Amino acid sequence: MTQKIFSKDFRTFNQWLKGQAPGSRYAQRITRLHERFPSMNLRELKKVRVSDYDISGTKWDSLTPEQKSDRILALEVLRVMRKGEKLKNALANTGMKKETALQHLGKYVAKVRGYWRVKPSDTIEAEMHLFVRGEGYTTIVTTNSQDRTRIGKYLAAVGLALKSGDPAVLAPFEKVVITGANGDQYEPETDLEALYEAQESQEEPEFMEIYQS
Repeated sequence: MTQKIFSKDFRTFNQWLKGQAPGSRYAQRITRLHERFPSMNLRELKKVRVSDYDISGTKWDSLTPEQKSDRILALEVLRVMRKGEKLKNALANTGMKKETALQHLGKYVAKVRGYWRVKPSDTIEAEMHLFVRGEGYTTIVTTNSQDRTRIGKYLAAVGLALKSGDPAVLAPFEKVVITGANGDQYEPETDLEALYEAQESQEEPEFMEIYQS
């Protein structure tokens, strides 16, 4: 297969890069774009818009159904990478395409010295499920990785409490408050009897799925 010529004066990206001024912002931008779209030539990269490679800041409610599914998978990629997994393996585990994952993770993942690195936290919106005090099993839109982690740990504790009948594991969540994207505040349910009732009302135990981003 014939390799696409990168630009009018340079056959490859590396040749082009060597001809650029050291520290050039233009060269840095093209380099970042080339990392995300390695098959594009210089002319194509110049036409790339921010929304083409970074929708991490797009509100959850503004995403299409397909984009919402992709974002959840991308956050799983982010979660396992924060545990030390390589991007290639994280993508293989989720079945995601690299370009799609990078588009959803945006500025929270970058290539450093040849390796893809992730930031320790993010403010990406995502929908999650939560047992809310006085409301039961509820869907909320979280706004950051810290809250996703709290909810993940809470759901894990709920699973243990329902299985063992011991409410002690729920004690750390009695004063936890989660603020959703709509500005409303949610308090996780820690009453074991209320959780048993909520469990019985669910046709599928979706809450057993643990999100720890």
